[in-house]
Order: sequence, then structure tokens, then C-alpha cells
Amino acid sequence: MAFIIKKCPHCGEELMIPDDLGTVICMYCGQSFEGVSKTEPSAPGNTFDEELRLAYEALCAEITLPKPDDDVFTKLSYPEAFDRFCECFEHPLDHLDNAFELCPDDKKDEILFKYGKRIAEDVMLNIKKAQGSSRIEMQFLCSRHLVAFILPALKRHSGKCENILTEAIVNTWNGKYKKNKIAPTSFEEINTGFSARSKFCYITTAVCGRMGKPDDCYELRTLRSFRDNYLANQPMGMKEIGQYYLFAPMILKRIDDDNEYDRIYDQYLKLCIEDIEKGDNEDCRRRYRRMVSDLREKWFN
Repeated sequence: MAFIIKKCPHCGEELMIPDDLGTVICMYCGQSFEGVSKTEPSAPGNTFDEELRLAYEALCAEITLPKPDDDVFTKLSYPEAFDRFCECFEHPLDHLDNAFELCPDDKKDEILFKYGKRIAEDVMLNIKKAQGSSRIEMQFLCSRHLVAFILPALKRHSGKCENILTEAIVNTWNGKYKKNKIAPTSFEEINTGFSARSKFCYITTAVCGRMGKPDDCYELRTLRSFRDNYLANQPMGMKEIGQYYLFAPMILKRIDDDNEYDRIYDQYLKLCIEDIEKGDNEDCRRRYRRMVSDLREKWFN
């Protein structure tokens, strides 16, 4: 029996495992992952059906299951977590590229769209399995998993099928969750958002900047205090903040109407300030959440 070195996609530790082992339990973190693919590698004589089967089999739960640990989405940990994910995702995409080459031309788009739809549906299945209020948390985790990992990994992949797969994933998700839409993005866009958080990435900062207000204006100080002293200490509060960090730069990048900033201030931010002044913190929370949802619905098309 031969052995190989395999890095755990969860904790990054290297393990020595048999070269024919399927599922591995990491001795360091206790998480499971696919060791060596149970499917055979591509062979020169493989048919289209065989390559498509290999692609489906390689699309394991490790790829479509969002990680609940918030530590994977920080400025320091995200780049390494993303690289580990890409390593896992490359295997099914390689098989899909091979299938693409062998597929009849008039069937290529249809087959790829079905595969992309399956990726989205497998991710969304985690929401369906969740119970009660945990569905809200799982919906956030799934949208983050698609936007921060799967879609950027497709963009990085130097294959032939990422555009159709991306379209299928985005359309499938947005067709189901119209108030929580997603949009294509890249690793670079998300990673830049981490370093730019204190500059011009927040929607509130962008709006106040367009109005000529300084970075320490009353509105920004009030909303930052609300974020740090109230929202961050509420159940699901840090996940709401994380969702905002993820989607706010993407929203701002897509706004192409200067009048939109005035509308955001009048319809949302001004009223949020009034909520805080009256002590209605939960009303502010709901209003701000609705603002992000409405902007995603409007600009993620």
C-alpha cells in the first residue's frame, strides 16, 4: 500500500494517508474530507458520459456545505481558506472541462447550466434541512459560501465553462431568494474589501461622503456606535455585520446613479438615525437590514 501527503481543507494540517482512501477524518481538527477521489481519474478514452459522471461524483459535500465557523471569513484567514477550497473544487471542474470538450456543440450550454444549477441546489439544500430560526443563519452562510468561495473559485478556474456555471448558480439562487440576491464576484474584490473597510467601502460612508460630510460626522459616529455597542452584542449580530462587509462593496461597485445615494439617505439612513435617537435599536436593525436587502434586489441583476 502506498501513502500520500494530503492537506486537511479545514485546518490546513498535512496528513499521511493511504493512496486509495476515500473519506478521511483529520486527526488534528476531527473534520472529515475527501482524501483520494473514489472516482477513477480521467482516461484518454473516456466518453462524454463518463467524464460527466466523474464530475458529478467529485462534487462532494465538502464543496457544497458552508462552513459555520466565522474564522474562515476574516482578513487574515480568508485567503488561505479560499486557496484550500479552490484545491477541492478543481477536481470536479477539471472533469467538467473534459466533458465540455467531448459534448456535442448543441448540448454544451444545456449540460453546463444543469450542472451549475445542481451546485446551487446542493448548497440551498442545507437551508431546507435547517430547523426554525436556524434557517435564517443557514441562508446567510449559504449565500456567503456561494459569493465568497464558489463564485470566485469559478472565476479563478482557467477552464471553458465558468461563465455558464456562474450564470446558472446566480440565477438559481436569485430565483428562490429574491430579497437576498447574490452577484458574481472575484477573490480580489472580496479580499480588497477587507483592507478598504475603513476607507470607502461602507454604504453609509459612501453616502455621507457624497453629501460632503466628514468621516467623523454625526451620522457615521451614531451608526458606528450602534454597530459596535448594540448590534455586535445581539444574537446573529456579528453574522449580520459580516454579511454587510461581504455585500456592501459589491453593491457600491454596481451603483451607477448619483441620485441613488440621496435616496438611500432619505429612505433608510436618516430614519435609522431617528430610530437610534428614540432608543428603538431593533427598529434601526430591521430598517438597515431591509436597506441591504432592497439594494441587493435592485442592483444584483
